[in-house]
Amino acid sequence: MGRNPIETIMGALVLLVAAVFLAFAYTTADLRQVRGYALTAEFLRAGGLDTGGDVRIAGIPVGTVIGQRLDPETYEAVVEMSILDSVQLPVDTRAAITSDGLLGGTYVKLVPGQASETLEPGDSIRHTNDYQSLEDLVGEIIFLATQPPPPPGAHGGPSGPSGSGPGPGPDPTGGLLDPSGILLGAPGAPREPSEDAAEPPEAPPLEPPQDPVDAPEDTAEPPEAPSLDGPT
Repeated sequence: MGRNPIETIMGALVLLVAAVFLAFAYTTADLRQVRGYALTAEFLRAGGLDTGGDVRIAGIPVGTVIGQRLDPETYEAVVEMSILDSVQLPVDTRAAITSDGLLGGTYVKLVPGQASETLEPGDSIRHTNDYQSLEDLVGEIIFLATQPPPPPGAHGGPSGPSGSGPGPGPDPTGGLLDPSGILLGAPGAPREPSEDAAEPPEAPPLEPPQDPVDAPEDTAEPPEAPSLDGPT
């Protein structure tokens, strides 16, 4: 009994699609190992980094992760990388394990420094940033969101020392600012009165004491006494 030609064609199409898919995955995932010089970097945790992952600078692959092992003394993850010979990295280069989006894989991100000396084959990258997962970021956001707000007047807030109203706050120049923004003066230095300050009232001039007023003399004469002589 001969084979159905339709089944043969369908089988060939399935094999062709599978071959195209594998070629696409091989190209996009960059599974080909980069031939170059070896470098290592130590991290507290590898964060799901797999052997064959990318090593990128500014998003461009410049190397490949060729191995991972555990340091028996520090119990840190040692990541072994192969970097292109054409890419010379300064000794102060920083390495970090980061994620390629929510659904993407992890890779090693390199940030070259400014040093004039470069890393030699077999050297270790000393400056590293540990992997921070999405769960860690969400946990930090929840922790910050659940913190109670600071009380009024704390940390130089809008309230003064008694917490009843606005008070002077620190000034970058070392002085103090009142609520209207007027510079009050540097701490510990004598403060000069402002021009618009109210002047104290002047004291009335002192007058010399006056002589006591003489009492007016009574010019009225006392009445005469009636005569005792009888009628003549």
